[in-house]
Amino acid sequence: NSASMNCSTVEGITIGVESDIVVPLLLFRPAIKVGRPSTVVAIAEGGKELFLENRSQEIETLLKRGVAVCIPDVRGAGETSPDSRRDPENDENVQAVNEEMLGETLVGRRLKDLRTVLAYLGQRADIDGTRVALWGESLMPLNGPLVLDELPLWQVGPQIQQQGEPLGGLLAVLGALYSPNVRAVAVRNGLAGFASILDTAFDYVPADVTVPGFLEVGDLADVEATLSPTPMLLEDLIDAQDRLVAEPVLKTQLQPVYDAYGRASANLSVRSGDGGPHVSEWLISHLEAGR
Repeated sequence: NSASMNCSTVEGITIGVESDIVVPLLLFRPAIKVGRPSTVVAIAEGGKELFLENRSQEIETLLKRGVAVCIPDVRGAGETSPDSRRDPENDENVQAVNEEMLGETLVGRRLKDLRTVLAYLGQRADIDGTRVALWGESLMPLNGPLVLDELPLWQVGPQIQQQGEPLGGLLAVLGALYSPNVRAVAVRNGLAGFASILDTAFDYVPADVTVPGFLEVGDLADVEATLSPTPMLLEDLIDAQDRLVAEPVLKTQLQPVYDAYGRASANLSVRSGDGGPHVSEWLISHLEAGR
């Protein structure tokens, strides 16, 4: 289905990934007709509805500047989530454990969904599937520096402890590994590293983003380093307790990334707070540079 909007045309599309697995997505195409537009693929655990609710202004900026926006719901996210209240019955964690018992991971299944979406975009004649950016977000509130050891969303203490949702950033990084068409990667509120899960007995990230054996070969920074010199934005990264990582600690954890981008330092942006341009502006600048 398609409908007209002020600055775009939007299509509701369903892609069959497996015989019983479909990925619904929204594809916004800019009203400005200037050749085949590049595309930003936006990913979050909360799915397209939450992304639109929280990032509507940045999406509108992209569209007004002639960039298409695709927001898919990979399996277990958004519309395809087993429960819209974000897993109060632990369904997604159970699904993740079941996948691991079968020799797979839910992260891997979701990455397959994302790669299928990228392949679909590459076949469309009305957009340039060779110029794609991946934008991964958490869209969940962050915890303060003092976190009580309690289950997420259980109001035992004076404040509710929130669970981080770093799936979007994780898929953005992993998706760029498998697609030569990805020209830029932006991660906001993504996990700085899996190693922080080992720092406490009480963490606030879901099991459905873990990959068994990952730390035996490296951490997220080692994966991100392999993407050099692809432009990368890492903004407001979190630890396993859904807290912002302090700058000195972040510099240490991201040292492999800084080393890899040494000769392409202009393509790496690591920041915290609201000091820099919006993610949309950063994405536009690097997609335009790739023309």
